[in-house]
Amino acid sequence: MLRIAIMGTSWISKDFVAAVQLSELYQVEAVISRTQEKADQFAEEFAIPEALTYDSVDLHELAVDVVYLGTPNAIHFQQAKDCLKAKKHLIVEKPAFDNLAQWQEVHQLAKELGLFVFEAARHYHEDNFKIVKQWVDANQSAINGVNLSFAKYSSKYDRFLQGDIAPVFTKEYSGGALVDLGIYPLYASIAWFGEPQAVQYFAQMLPTGVDGNGVAILRYQDFDVTIHTGKNITSSQPCEIYAGKETLELNGINIISEIKLVQSGEVMRDLALPTAEHYLLDEVMYFAEVMMHPHDSLWLEEYQEWTSISQLVAKVSEQLRQTAGIKFTSEEGI
Repeated sequence: MLRIAIMGTSWISKDFVAAVQLSELYQVEAVISRTQEKADQFAEEFAIPEALTYDSVDLHELAVDVVYLGTPNAIHFQQAKDCLKAKKHLIVEKPAFDNLAQWQEVHQLAKELGLFVFEAARHYHEDNFKIVKQWVDANQSAINGVNLSFAKYSSKYDRFLQGDIAPVFTKEYSGGALVDLGIYPLYASIAWFGEPQAVQYFAQMLPTGVDGNGVAILRYQDFDVTIHTGKNITSSQPCEIYAGKETLELNGINIISEIKLVQSGEVMRDLALPTAEHYLLDEVMYFAEVMMHPHDSLWLEEYQEWTSISQLVAKVSEQLRQTAGIKFTSEEGI
């Protein structure tokens, strides 16, 4: 069983702990938060032995194998390096890092120290995501268009309009729609179709310097992928992959539970499998397998594939932001 510490106490950290406890492959030993009060509350809710703060924790003395980072995007980079230097594996909530340079520095450090870094792109590890990949591979020559959408009106946006600005809407915390929600369709596009030849992001900007919503175009040799994302709008449109007379229609991109093969407007069949008991369960179990079998060639091959996709996502996400003139505070002066 892997000993894990949780850094950050937001809703995603709570969901992650629920998944790791359900997996029975991890023992949650500590929670680390900005304040002692939040750490104590989190520890009590999940029966975690230690409740620590960023200032009080000694990562070198912390008796865990792996640390999960569920903290704001902008502080992942430094926290990741600190954890690696303390000889801990890492699971970093997506987006893992602000840009390709940060991604490369962290992964190079991990390689030198013989440690693993996982980006928690959980939909990538789901069975139905893989079924779509198999269909794409079998129909690659016929594909002539893709439309992927993930836009959801944020529970924090009304407060934003009143001047109460959450970190996810600021460049100081590396926020915005593209990196927060757009990463789901971006991961799908790169995992299913590879690296695009050219990209463009048409962003609708917020006064804080990040995007509220936007449309990205990823150009491939024979087709384009259109990605629509947003945090100040909601979209209920399905995601679609076009292949001549056939269309593969997905109910969504963040959790795929329906994969309908449509021909001339008629649903021919649903390719989807039942989803996991918990939406984060697949990723936590796969990550555990790699860490528990660090010399297994098959699991190492899987890890290398995940890492390659993660690197391309970091690269293309940065390129998309550059086309829209979005620059995070961490990148100013670069």
